[in-house]
Amino acid sequence: MGSSLFAPFFSLWLADLAVKNRAIIISADYRLLPTLRGAIDPLQDLEDFWQWTRKDLDAVLERRAPGHSVDLGKLMITGGSAGGYFGLQVALSHPDEVSVLAIQYPYVDVKDKVFTEGPGENDPTVLRWPKEQIPEEGEGLEWVEDARMKMVSKAGFERSAFNISLCTYGQFYSKVVDPLGLDVVELEPLRRIEAGAKLPKKM
Repeated sequence: MGSSLFAPFFSLWLADLAVKNRAIIISADYRLLPTLRGAIDPLQDLEDFWQWTRKDLDAVLERRAPGHSVDLGKLMITGGSAGGYFGLQVALSHPDEVSVLAIQYPYVDVKDKVFTEGPGENDPTVLRWPKEQIPEEGEGLEWVEDARMKMVSKAGFERSAFNISLCTYGQFYSKVVDPLGLDVVELEPLRRIEAGAKLPKKM
């Protein structure tokens, strides 16, 4: 959900920090879930973006902002919710090149029961969403099948209720994150860490 320029999802503290440290903000758009292959697709987009910053960013800055350069040795990755998940995943892939990882409420335990079974009968709704505004299971499943066929990198809050529906009925992980049923470690930050992946030194 969201995009790099969607104002409600942009952290103002990040802009203040960039000004204070004379830093630049490089914000990537990526395919939003659901996609045909699930989280593998945006993870590939972000790895491509990472490689682009190494190969082409200097040339882009030279063309568009002559005299400016970027020190990739001083790099902070940040993101919230799904962006926190993807930021963490990128940092796990390149821990020695990330100076600081600053993520907020990240999606870390992708197989938590909320995403695989749904909240319990006595648990609050996901995000405490009003029950009467949560689409029925069939509506959520119909939406996810339609949405995965459209490549989208920008969205607002209009997807929220459907994602909450998928969580409510225990379908989020199987329909959104891993629709192919691959069950690969690359989709799960906790499994990657348990398998030996390193985190950046500062978090």
